[in-house]
Amino acid sequence: MDTFIEFIVLISFAIAFAIVGNALLKKQGEGVRGGFLGFLLGPIGVAIAYSDKESYEKEQLSSYNAKRRECHVCGGMTLKRTSVCSNCGREIGTYGHAEPLTNDEVLHDFSKP
Repeated sequence: MDTFIEFIVLISFAIAFAIVGNALLKKQGEGVRGGFLGFLLGPIGVAIAYSDKESYEKEQLSSYNAKRRECHVCGGMTLKRTSVCSNCGREIGTYGHAEPLTNDEVLHDFSKP
């Protein structure tokens, strides 16, 4: 009877680790793999799933930043493929630099309440 209870406890922990592994990798569409890692390897599988999650998030952030550039007028981030800053509306040159402001434009921008 003791071995049966130990078996039930072991399976319960394996299922719990499978659920955690699944939850960690579900966002990137690999929840089943996370579940298998958690079920078969326990806490080590959950650690592997967590590291995969971290690398996926870094990859997504890197991909997001690679598609953007900084406007040198307002400092805001805008898509590289656009020619106008989405924050300040200034035209951005071909090299990612905004066209310089004239004195009239500077005075006009600061005269707004």
